[in-house]
Amino acid sequence: MTFKPETRDYLDLARESRQQAARLVASNDVPHRWLAIAAFDSACQFIQALLWERYSVRVSSNPQRLREIESNPDLAPIAAQYRHLYDIAERAREAPRYQFNDALSRDLLDNDLAVIETRISALLATQRER
Repeated sequence: MTFKPETRDYLDLARESRQQAARLVASNDVPHRWLAIAAFDSACQFIQALLWERYSVRVSSNPQRLREIESNPDLAPIAAQYRHLYDIAERAREAPRYQFNDALSRDLLDNDLAVIETRISALLATQRER
């Protein structure tokens, strides 16, 4: 089974945002807040890929996405990581004086986003086997 074209598009966007976030971690010239926004966007795209592939659901807001995550037994295990990325990305956008450091930036990528990507990849792999 192959993925729906839109699913592939969401996955491409997710990977592109993840790569951008990784480049931002390595750069000392760019404020870390942009990393949080890119990492959150990547998480949203990974989640949307699964929602579209499995359920043909396209979410239009972050609160709707969170409801989908929390109400879906397959996605509930990543709810804490999604909430953390969402919270930090919101702070990055709304609180110009919010302080980031290298440890938080690495945690967003190496923990939160990695957990979400791994979970979605596993769920999509089982989807392909059906």
